[in-house]
Amino acid sequence: MDNVVYTVYQDREGLIWFGTEGGISKYDGNKFINFTTDNGLVANPVWAIHQDRDGYIWFGTDDDVSRYDGVEFVNFTTDDGIVSNQVWAIYQDQDGYIWFGTSSSGIYRYDGVKFVNYTPWGMERNSATSIFYNSVTSIYQDREGYLWFATSRTGIYRYDGVEFVNFTTDDGLASNSVRVIYQDRDGYIWFGTRGGNGVSRYDGEKFVNFTTHDGLIENDVASIYQDQEGFLWFGTHSGGISRYDGTSWTSLDTRDGLINNHVLGISQGTDGEFWFGTLEGVTQYNPNRVPPSVRIVSVQSDKTSTQTSSLETIKGIPTDTRVTIQYSSIDFKTEKEKRQYQVRIKEIDPDWRKPTRSDTFNINFGKPGTYTFEVVAIDRDLNYSAPTSLTLTVVLPWFQNGWILYPSGGAITVLLLFCGVLAYRYYHQRHQVLVYQQEAVAELNDARETQMGLIPQTAPEVPGFEIAGKCVSARTVSGDFFDYVPLNNGEFAVVLADVTGKGMKGAMNAALSSGALHSVAKLEMSPSEMLWVLNQNLYPRFQRYTNCAMAILTIDPTNKTIKYANAGIPYPIIKRSEGDVEEIAIDGLPLGAFKSSEYDETPPMELKSGNTIILFSDGITEAAQRDNPDQLYMETDRLTRLIKGLDKTINAEAMIDAIIDDVRHFSGDAQQNDDMTIVVIKVI
Repeated sequence: MDNVVYTVYQDREGLIWFGTEGGISKYDGNKFINFTTDNGLVANPVWAIHQDRDGYIWFGTDDDVSRYDGVEFVNFTTDDGIVSNQVWAIYQDQDGYIWFGTSSSGIYRYDGVKFVNYTPWGMERNSATSIFYNSVTSIYQDREGYLWFATSRTGIYRYDGVEFVNFTTDDGLASNSVRVIYQDRDGYIWFGTRGGNGVSRYDGEKFVNFTTHDGLIENDVASIYQDQEGFLWFGTHSGGISRYDGTSWTSLDTRDGLINNHVLGISQGTDGEFWFGTLEGVTQYNPNRVPPSVRIVSVQSDKTSTQTSSLETIKGIPTDTRVTIQYSSIDFKTEKEKRQYQVRIKEIDPDWRKPTRSDTFNINFGKPGTYTFEVVAIDRDLNYSAPTSLTLTVVLPWFQNGWILYPSGGAITVLLLFCGVLAYRYYHQRHQVLVYQQEAVAELNDARETQMGLIPQTAPEVPGFEIAGKCVSARTVSGDFFDYVPLNNGEFAVVLADVTGKGMKGAMNAALSSGALHSVAKLEMSPSEMLWVLNQNLYPRFQRYTNCAMAILTIDPTNKTIKYANAGIPYPIIKRSEGDVEEIAIDGLPLGAFKSSEYDETPPMELKSGNTIILFSDGITEAAQRDNPDQLYMETDRLTRLIKGLDKTINAEAMIDAIIDDVRHFSGDAQQNDDMTIVVIKVI
């Protein structure tokens, strides 16, 4: 067998055929049998294979067509009416006609007697936009009888026996260069495209497009196949294979044993094994049927960390407390970076949340009660583990419990009985309340001034970069701040932080964190080292249930590179100049929460002109709707869609305003309970 495999096909007898650069290979379950021009094949490079209803197997080659009856080849050339060029697609329709897609002469139809270069009435044969002027890369007939033709330049054509209808990017198709067509068992028609635009799914009315943003491993799709279990497989140009079950995407590549990441053909044998044709040969793959298991590692509630290996219930979590749950899959076949998880809080989430590769989950319970957290692990073969659960008991803070409130209420009642006799005390207490209110207002103003004093009034001038930041305070001041810090090594640090606590307590904690940050910035350290030193300094100084989430991003203006480390801040988003949007997925526990915390950082990431990085606090992601408080902004894809849709010429300040406006529109007139802080860094 030649190593360059263009197509893989299973005939009705279960034999697997491979079209290669050097001819044809047939696998009968025990051995490979090869056919070349020496055996009668018209040409050795074979692009397409199809078995007709009479059992003949047709081969589209680099130079016309061959038909094989199991004994000998019959070749069809220009003498039979087919133009001598590459035949890329073959398909027999329900009426018995066999259609051929060629590299430069459109389509041919064979009726059993002759080949006809098919040109229905009313279509121009030589137009650059005509199907007959294009390379036809794939042919497929759907279950309703429509014939579909994929082209290399003008999208796809649907033929009902009378007329052709053309679909392009103007109709929602991902790209006008289409490589493969496939209809799944649910009736959806899939189109794999080239040019970095992913795959399109058509339901008869509209196209839905899937890219790497949705989980596809690579956006250039060369082959599509649905297996016996209903899973869809997508062979890509350079990323390996993606697999999709309707909810989760997984992938296989050379790290998993695939011989090459350029996958042009996919088929499944009668025993359930898969065959992948690549540019370096064929890989046979048997998926693992054993599901993984998952365990909950720890629960972090502000400064209290609990290892959960032997616990099924965590009790006494105060309301309005950030809870971080960490979990891990037990899976010896799936690479760590490919493991996925689905989680839910049964009492809050009606369905499982979207799959994610993050192994931590953050939540803030606003109401007391008993909540059940569940997590499942998903391996590379789309096996789902049994759910692992943890019961969380959330209670009111101690000062709101009945054993405090009821005695206090009784004392107040007794006091009121004496008010009639001691009226002057009433006026005295009223005066004290007024004084307290004035002091509280003054303290709130002081806290707000303290917080605003930590925030730069102007953006720094960093050559090659445009930077802007904004903090919108909540009704009661929280502990958000951001800062721009020059470093001794000539780099520049952008910092975003969120300290627990409200009012003056939150402002003072923010001031403490800011002061520690500026001290550490004088040392020549990487972002992760800075976070580690800050954690060691802040842990003994913070009160119980107090911590500081912080992200540090350093900029090297000379090389236009960044490094990033995270301690509990939501994943920042980077928008590439081409319009792609992705997260910088680095996790870490908040500063001051756990003394032995370690922090990771990204390797230097090179930026190009037009790239934009957006950092934001959880006041953005956890904004809730007024009419549906359980619906959070982060549970929608509004932020990603907004950023992706913004014009690339928009400046940093305008991008910040657009995000804040979208959050407010999402929330309606709901009360803002947390600071909203955003920093945008744009490469000029």
